[in-house]
Amino acid sequence: MIDEMHESAIAYSSEFTASAAAMLEGTGLRFETHELIGDAPSEIAKAVKEYDCHLVVMGTRGMSKLGNLLMGSVATRVIHEVDVPVLLVK
Repeated sequence: MIDEMHESAIAYSSEFTASAAAMLEGTGLRFETHELIGDAPSEIAKAVKEYDCHLVVMGTRGMSKLGNLLMGSVATRVIHEVDVPVLLVK
């Protein structure tokens, strides 16, 4: 069952990243997209090292200030775990 959930999540993510990649094609920007399963900040930090990334671009889900204060956000954790700039898109 968990494998099916992972496959479903990867399929959904692949559709989303393909759409984003289509918007960037022809811009002259060099980019790669990757779908990962696991703790997002940790997996992103590993990928940054593995793929020698120069920038992380990620969206924010707009957690409330209180929610962000109490739980922290994925974006905040990524910013602290990677050694490259992080561009947040709202």
